[in-house]
Amino acid sequence: LSFIGRHEEGLAIKRRTVEQNPMFSTAWDYLALGMMGVKDFTGARRAFDRAQELSPYNDFRLFMRAVLEFKDGKYAEAVRLARENPDPDQRDYGLALAEFSLGRTAEAHAALKRLIAHAPDKYAVQIAEAYAWQGDKEQAFKWLDRAIEVHDMGLKSLSRNSKSFASLHDDPRFDRVLEKMHLSQ
Repeated sequence: LSFIGRHEEGLAIKRRTVEQNPMFSTAWDYLALGMMGVKDFTGARRAFDRAQELSPYNDFRLFMRAVLEFKDGKYAEAVRLARENPDPDQRDYGLALAEFSLGRTAEAHAALKRLIAHAPDKYAVQIAEAYAWQGDKEQAFKWLDRAIEVHDMGLKSLSRNSKSFASLHDDPRFDRVLEKMHLSQ
């Protein structure tokens, strides 16, 4: 439901799932993701912490914690968490966003270059997002087109509410991308 803009309904279902099975760490992870969707970053941290207590290590959770800190503007913490991630693609995606936010453009560009070299199709949306965040609209749109071409699953998170795509929102090409995905409304 969150992917079609019904965040509160989706969040209510996730809360019920946690109430029905409070020992299921994945339910807590999904609750955290739902809370991120409504920008309840404190609640998301608590849910991730509970999931961590139940299931101590999870690469995806570590990745999403880095994304959470980035979305909440805690860029140094996002960098720290991204660097801990053993998955090189998740690590480089996080670093491409957060290092840039800290003014460390050389590090951000190096991470983005590694991500492009290693996982161009798997991370096409994330590459577009990093370029948008770094202010390179031409590359961002090039990678959004590629994401559509390869049916990148990350496209489902693309919306007008995305902080990291904000530099593209006023560009008519962004409307065309949303129209291609039937998300223009």
